[in-house]
Amino acid sequence: MSTIKNYGLIAAPKNYESPQDRAVREYMEKEKALAEKRKQMIADLKSMESKKWRAALTDEEIEKIKPGFIQYGKQRDHHFTLAPLIEYFDKNLWPDIYKKFLSKNKE
Repeated sequence: MSTIKNYGLIAAPKNYESPQDRAVREYMEKEKALAEKRKQMIADLKSMESKKWRAALTDEEIEKIKPGFIQYGKQRDHHFTLAPLIEYFDKNLWPDIYKKFLSKNKE
């Protein structure tokens, strides 16, 4: 009662959240969840396209990207071969594939 008498208002409990604050918090949580979901879907799409592209490569095409591939045993799944192929895909092919995908699926 002294709070009301001295200040004219009641202090809200520490865990009180106004309806406006709750609405903003819930909106932000939904937006963050959507952004994370979209980021994961794009990463999955990129991985799928990369695997499809690597499976279609011939030994000669891999040799152009990763010199020494044919000479050192043609191990497609070895990290010394995969790393340059993934890097090449990320830098040279993925931007165009993603733009084409977005333009095709605008609707």
